[in-house]
Amino acid sequence: MLPSWYRRLASHPRPGARFLALLVGYLVAFLIAVILSHLFLPEGVLRGRTTGGDLSLADSVGTVTLQILVYNGISVGVIIIASLFARRRSPGEPYVSVGQQPLWVLALLNGIVLGTNSFGIQRPDVPLGQKVTGLLDLTRVAALWEIVGLVLVSAVLADKALVLTTGRETVRRRFAEVPFTKRDVLLLVVALSLILTGAFIEARAIVTA
Repeated sequence: MLPSWYRRLASHPRPGARFLALLVGYLVAFLIAVILSHLFLPEGVLRGRTTGGDLSLADSVGTVTLQILVYNGISVGVIIIASLFARRRSPGEPYVSVGQQPLWVLALLNGIVLGTNSFGIQRPDVPLGQKVTGLLDLTRVAALWEIVGLVLVSAVLADKALVLTTGRETVRRRFAEVPFTKRDVLLLVVALSLILTGAFIEARAIVTA
């Protein structure tokens, strides 16, 4: 269970504050998963299970990009659907979007993929420090592009729930009542562009490996 102060930050009225809170939380969970899986799990334990198959079989950047986008699209879809729901324990607390929960699953799953070298194509395993610092190579490593994009989607949609639950009481609102601004639309376009960029970078790295 997340502490109340963090839930308040992740449910802040300003999307920028929500984004920073969710991004920090994601990175902490992600790095913990990287470290623990590198130390305690066998190499390649998830290979071929997280990208829809062996990406080394594809022969073009476009094909691999599409395959990665389909996989990432599932993650985006789950976040969007979950964001239709929000809940809180009592009226004095802020609503917490259910769409934030998939982020923690993705953080752990992607952390294990990196920590155990379980990518969609076989790569030489590297030391733990190199795995972490390699994330900063934004021209060849897609992780941060995709992480920021997914977190931004969740942050923007955090106050867009249609089904609001307080304790055992549930209320529903119409889509027209949801606060959607031009800024929200722009941020969603930016988020999807980041995910697309990450898919292309990852695909190029795979095909040219």
